[in-house]
Amino acid sequence: MPAKRHIVLKACLAVLVAAGAGIMLYVSKPEGSPWLPKCIFKMATGLDCPACGTQRAIRCLMHGEWQAAWGYNAFLFLSLPYVASVMFATFARCKTADKVKRFAMSRTAVNIYLCLVIAWWIARNLYRMT
Repeated sequence: MPAKRHIVLKACLAVLVAAGAGIMLYVSKPEGSPWLPKCIFKMATGLDCPACGTQRAIRCLMHGEWQAAWGYNAFLFLSLPYVASVMFATFARCKTADKVKRFAMSRTAVNIYLCLVIAWWIARNLYRMT
């Protein structure tokens, strides 16, 4: 099988899996769903991880419930542009993607993002405890 065809098949499979997961998330509530994953960190410690609430927030966004999504995971709104730029830089094949890749995947950008994730992780748990 030619390499290009193999990549296309992998991309199609990824789109199908993502679409299936999106449909499942759209029609079911993460709180009561036995097949959607639960946060292992929260189950073990009782504290929120940086991604806690992301499934519920994405479901709320799918249903147009912006305020509820913000309440579940506000950091998701800040992460989406960065994650989108990394995905664009990874999959697009153009000069713009190369420029975005140099910026978004630079050591500085990645370190800043990781520091923001850690700050969010600490802040959301401190806020919850007060």
